[in-house]
Amino acid sequence: MDPTRALEKYIPEWSLVNKDRIMDALSAKMALFHLGTPAEHAHYRKMSGPELGNALMLNQAQSNSLVVETYKRWVEAESNNRKLEREIAQLKNEDNVRTKTKQ
Repeated sequence: MDPTRALEKYIPEWSLVNKDRIMDALSAKMALFHLGTPAEHAHYRKMSGPELGNALMLNQAQSNSLVVETYKRWVEAESNNRKLEREIAQLKNEDNVRTKTKQ
């Protein structure tokens, strides 16, 4: 990498604009091909094929684990939220019963 350009802001050279969504193969290709910075590209270009494959497998396995953990936590949070909603409803119901019996 040219040291004189190393601290410049990375601006991808693509035709995507703010209104675009990644809904087709071309948009996906543009986003993926320009996602990494030139330094990332240079780093990975130095790797042999097997090294790059190992890095990809490690990254994919870690990514999959993160997706699963995030989903588990989301499900757990939703379950806790429903439990709390039931408890609140029960407390409101008990309060209504107490109010009616006092009358």
